[in-house]
Amino acid sequence: MRSLSQSVAVLFALVFIGTSSAQELQWRFPSDVITPQQWEEFRAEVLAKPGVERQEFADQLVLTSAEELKVYVFTLPAHPAHPAVVIRAVVASGGSTSVRRMGHYAGNQEAFDKWWHEFDALDERIPGQVR
Repeated sequence: MRSLSQSVAVLFALVFIGTSSAQELQWRFPSDVITPQQWEEFRAEVLAKPGVERQEFADQLVLTSAEELKVYVFTLPAHPAHPAVVIRAVVASGGSTSVRRMGHYAGNQEAFDKWWHEFDALDERIPGQVR
């Protein structure tokens, strides 16, 4: 079984090779803070998208949409930041790449902030892997 970072790195490499630029992230909700019901609705929307690949890692549900060029990471109930979601995409602009990230949470902000920063090192490595 691949690790979360390996799976995401492979997806981003394939996405970048297959396209010259990824679409910008659009906020699903107007605020980082959402209700548990909004979190449930958003997860259901993403799960209903055609072609979404589903994997579970460390109390997280990872949904990969190659069509949208996005990776959605939803917390599972045992995760300290639950319910929360982080959305990530590689964006190419002006000959360089960067990882754009956004997220929403309906639980504890401190737990969400800690989880958010767990993606920092991975996001910094990915542009170098897809050049």
